[in-house]
Amino acid sequence: MRWASDNRYSIVFGSWVASMGAAFAMVSRSPMNTAQKLVQARVYAQGLTMAVVIASLALEGADMKAARSEGKDGKVTSAIKQKRRLTDADQWMDMVEAEEERMKEREARKI
Repeated sequence: MRWASDNRYSIVFGSWVASMGAAFAMVSRSPMNTAQKLVQARVYAQGLTMAVVIASLALEGADMKAARSEGKDGKVTSAIKQKRRLTDADQWMDMVEAEEERMKEREARKI
């Protein structure tokens, strides 16, 4: 449960990829052209992905409820807030580093 809570976005993406492959395999036997098969597979995959997103939202709700029960005033505890801030800051720093590396590579190619 903890692992699923920490990796919920990876699970959503992975389930979309897996459901797209499974749906295309299921639809590939139908007598349709390839474009129609892709659209049909996408619709099936989208349905499953929405179910996984809803389950992810339920995990988020459970996390918020647990955090509120830990706090005395019914609000999210400062430790949870701090963890979220660090996570957001880490993601931002990673994005900035990646963009800086791309800019350096572009400049190196120009020379």
